[in-house]
Formats: sequence, C-alpha cells, structure tokens
Amino acid sequence: VLNAQNNERYRQFSQEFRVASPVNQPIEYLAGLYFQRDTLNVDSPVTIFSLSPVVRSTPAFGPLIPFLPLAQSTIFEQRERSDAIFGSLTWNATDRVKVTAGMRGTWVNKDLDQNLYSGTGTQNFGGVVQLPASVAPLANALSGPAIARSLTRTDHAWLPSAKVQFKMD
Repeated sequence: VLNAQNNERYRQFSQEFRVASPVNQPIEYLAGLYFQRDTLNVDSPVTIFSLSPVVRSTPAFGPLIPFLPLAQSTIFEQRERSDAIFGSLTWNATDRVKVTAGMRGTWVNKDLDQNLYSGTGTQNFGGVVQLPASVAPLANALSGPAIARSLTRTDHAWLPSAKVQFKMD
C-alpha cells in the first residue's frame, strides 16, 4: 500500500548558571541565568504504491504514468532559542516561617521551515525526486497539496512567584 520512513534528528544544548547564598541565614538568595538551543530535523519520504492502479486506470491522470510510483516528501526543521534570568529572596522570619519572593524573565524564539512536495518514489523506502511543475498539480489532486512555509514565533514573559512556608512540629 505504502512505504514510509520518518528520519528524525534532535540536537540540544542547555546551560544554567546559579549563585546562591549559604542556607539557614536570616536572608537567603538565589540568582541565575539559563539558556537552551535546539534543532529538530525531520525527513519523511512516503512512497504510495496504492495510487499506481488509480493513475493507470484514470485517463485524466495519464501524464503521471511515467512518474510512478508516486511519493511525497516532507522536510521539516524547527530551531528554538530559549533564554531566562531568575532570582529569589527568602526571609527566614522564624524557625518555623519562611517567606519567599521571586521573579523569572523568559525569552523564547522558534523558527520553522517545512516543505512538502509530490514526487516519484526512487526506492522502496525513501528516495523521492520532485515532480516537474507541469504534472505536480495532478499528483497533488491525489495525495494532497504541496506546502512550503516558514513560520516564526517569539514569546516573552515575566513570571513572579511568592510563597509562605510554615513548618508544623
């Protein structure tokens, strides 16, 4: 019916730097920086053998016969950059009560590139050669539209926190 592969590669690097006060002091602090970089690559070729009888038996799809078996390829790449700064301050009011306030600022950028196209399957698993522009619309009518897009998203937030701890004896 069809043969599909889903080749995926993910790379990530992250690092956090912290500065913290000694514990069990009247006032304690924690401050730091965090960053992460990652990339996801996906290459998914699909050879659709089940479309060959449809192409051969439908005169309107005749121009696709030399390009059988039909296939689709999806190539996808997502890149992410995440940065943060954070800090907190704790007041040890008594042996049993702690009050903490903190703040975290985050910045996240994501980019995505995707390309989905119809083609000829050159191997049972994998291997797709893109169809000429003259016949690609016919194949897209059978297997779905071609897609070529680039998207970007950026988010930023300040995240406050507060807590009161009470130790029960």
